[in-house]
Amino acid sequence: MSTIYLSPTSIANRARCSLASELSRLHLRPRGEPSMKMRIGSAFHDAWEQFTIVEPEKRSLALLTTNIGLAWDTLREESKEFDEKKWTGAKERSLRIAEHYWKEFGCDESVSGGFSEHWMEMPIVTLDDTEYVLRARIDYVTADHVHELKTTGESPHPRDGTGYTLFLPQLQLEGLLLQHQDPTANITTSITCVWPSGADRFPIPLTT
Repeated sequence: MSTIYLSPTSIANRARCSLASELSRLHLRPRGEPSMKMRIGSAFHDAWEQFTIVEPEKRSLALLTTNIGLAWDTLREESKEFDEKKWTGAKERSLRIAEHYWKEFGCDESVSGGFSEHWMEMPIVTLDDTEYVLRARIDYVTADHVHELKTTGESPHPRDGTGYTLFLPQLQLEGLLLQHQDPTANITTSITCVWPSGADRFPIPLTT
């Protein structure tokens, strides 16, 4: 029996364009160097993952920025292209993002006692000897809360966070996975958005 894993992203991509989704599944889509925006997001996510392992009272801005420096070193080693001006500017933006995250949420105890980059999965259906499984890697999950972290180049618009309803299907599926793991859990979900001049957190109503 074979297994096909479906992620919230793959489901959304298929709903948006089935052809692009199929090409991606077959690894036929052209893949070039990631953009600097993607690198900024990757660097902060990698640094944040290591940051959340540490107990809240032992966290510091220096720890977060050091992790970002290490993340950029890894990105540089993996890249075939290098433009010092672009790389320096992008790294500086990610450090400013870290400063604003630290100011607003650095000692946040709600992002503790759980797991970062946590894989969860749930069988959906078996058809013709193929098992379909919903699987997602959640930025941070505790027994009753799904945290998603998003980085952007500028402040969210509108500022009340309603523009992030784009991610609601992703959070719904992640909440469904959490309920599958513990049907009695009272689940809350939120998106923490950080950008070079600010940080904010938007609670998202969950209806699976």
